[in-house]
Amino acid sequence: MEDQQNNLEKELIECKQKAEEYLLGWQRERADFVNYKRDETKIQEESRFYMKSKIIYEFLAILDNFDMALNHMPEDLKDNNWVKGVSHIRQQLEMILRGEGAEEIKCIGDKFDPTLHESLEDIESDEESGIILEELQKGYKLDGRVIRPSKVKISK
Repeated sequence: MEDQQNNLEKELIECKQKAEEYLLGWQRERADFVNYKRDETKIQEESRFYMKSKIIYEFLAILDNFDMALNHMPEDLKDNNWVKGVSHIRQQLEMILRGEGAEEIKCIGDKFDPTLHESLEDIESDEESGIILEELQKGYKLDGRVIRPSKVKISK
């Protein structure tokens, strides 16, 4: 009877150990799965951001062309209804881009920041060194991340 009781106790201990091993294994697998889902979500978000930023970047060239055309418009055509229509289309495009999270980087008068700006020329100036004097091409952020740096001239 005592042998049988000892055997049952050993068997019980073995079963508890196996149950503990299975529980730990299950917990590890569950943690791995949670990590996998988190990583997968992050990858999907990055992919969506990349695709969105690529499309918006392409539209920025169109916005630049509208700006160039409207800024070089002869004075006698500025009140033309056709020109006003083109200007309205440009504003609509800008509103759509803003609605998608694109925002212009304001820079004139600011200190040069290589994460936001690309310096194309250093100019002698009375300003302190590294101040942005002129913007040659607007820069943009998408959801807080730079998708196109501002091209600028800075003071020496």
